[in-house]
Amino acid sequence: MSKEEAVLEIDLNLITSFTITNPIDKISISKNGTIWEIVDNDTLNIKQRSIDMFFDKVLTVKKETLISKSKEKWGIYSVHDTNATHLSLFDNKNNILADFYIGQSKSNYANSYIRINDDQNVYLTSENIFYYINPNLNYWGENSSADSLMQNEM
Repeated sequence: MSKEEAVLEIDLNLITSFTITNPIDKISISKNGTIWEIVDNDTLNIKQRSIDMFFDKVLTVKKETLISKSKEKWGIYSVHDTNATHLSLFDNKNNILADFYIGQSKSNYANSYIRINDDQNVYLTSENIFYYINPNLNYWGENSSADSLMQNEM
């Protein structure tokens, strides 16, 4: 049996922005006062459910089993710089609070693989968080209801 340990050991209230990057796409999300916004996008409003799931699932995920201690196996677990989804968390001074590489298993859909930036070790997570770290604009944002109404009337 494996011992579960929190991946993140920081105060979640310190997080004021984050960036998600995969080999195809990138998105940055920042907190402006109490409102989360997609950086460099003034047409979409943030989906609160996406933010809630990010904080509830991704930022509270546990690392379960140590899968590999070898840098040479990063590619196999999709946690290499070139094939992983990279998540960076920042504070209000734009200092990096945490940096992770997340990979999706090709056979185990219940968990993800995770590597912390300065660590060679790859861990299996307590649950699959891959869906919640999608850098696609449509996952994080939606047109405001006023915009939707105007488009429907046209």
